[in-house]
Amino acid sequence: MADEADRTRLIGEISRVIREPATPESTRTAGLTLIGWLARRMPGEKPHALGVAEARESERRLVAMKELCPDRSPERDLGPETQASPKSTLRIARRRSR
Repeated sequence: MADEADRTRLIGEISRVIREPATPESTRTAGLTLIGWLARRMPGEKPHALGVAEARESERRLVAMKELCPDRSPERDLGPETQASPKSTLRIARRRSR
């Protein structure tokens, strides 16, 4: 029962924060998404792992890119249009090893 009370309290606190006029739109959207997720969970249901594998793969790619190109800023690698393909990464590694 304590978990249900905590979940209800958390939904209330998030609602209070997103109603404040100074709350940025991105924070408001994230808060509403979290409220929706919290409200849909059934008592005793485990949290979803949706997106966890993708986030870990993205982190792995960023770490590998940083090791290959330490002078390159990670902000440039965030979008899919700037992510290196495996072939281009291999070419970069070969160039650096010469």
